[in-house]
Amino acid sequence: ADYICEGVDQTRGWFYTLLAISVLLGKGRPYKNAISLGLINDKYGQKMSKSKGNVVDPWRVIGEHGVDSLRWYFYTVSAPGDTKRFDEEELRQTTRRFFLIAFNVFSFYRLYAKKYVRSGAAGSSRHVLDRWILARLAEVTRSVTSSLEAYQIGDAARSLEGFLDDVSRWYLRRSRRRFQRPESRADLEAAAGTLHLVLESFAKLTAPFAPFFADALYLSLGQKRESVHLADWPTP
Repeated sequence: ADYICEGVDQTRGWFYTLLAISVLLGKGRPYKNAISLGLINDKYGQKMSKSKGNVVDPWRVIGEHGVDSLRWYFYTVSAPGDTKRFDEEELRQTTRRFFLIAFNVFSFYRLYAKKYVRSGAAGSSRHVLDRWILARLAEVTRSVTSSLEAYQIGDAARSLEGFLDDVSRWYLRRSRRRFQRPESRADLEAAAGTLHLVLESFAKLTAPFAPFFADALYLSLGQKRESVHLADWPTP
């Protein structure tokens, strides 16, 4: 197997048993990578149990916050093997810090840029802001790809958080005039094409982590493929 994944309590059980039996049979290692997950406690660090009344119903949480937000929370709140203290307030912050910012960037694109996107224009701009954000896109594509190939899921997710922050707080804030009061049609189309490429690539990079959100974003950009999960992985 390329990898196996199980709770830390299986270190002496499934992980070790697979390895020991395979080696004893002369078949070498049975897996190339093992991802060990820490246990989930309540927000006070207490083990969840029905008798204590601190059990959290996952379906209620998914229904209220969305399954992609829950996934992203577990990817980024701590290293996979660490014990996690589940706190719904931190989950809400995760939603605001990542998904709402991404949605706001898309809303800006839909309002000011979408109708000015021209085929073949993305990536050709010479404007310094466009060149910078595309350089950051290339950087985060390399980072996420190498982290995922090494099964460093948290590092990959946090790289995407940093990139989204740059898109929202730096690129859009400094490009706002180019979209709302452009000096020329050419510059407006260059900015629109750049933002489209950034959002399209962001959707592809986010897809393994947040499959539903990424698909909605990708399809809302007017892509021809049926799903982001059928698209090619981006290259820098």
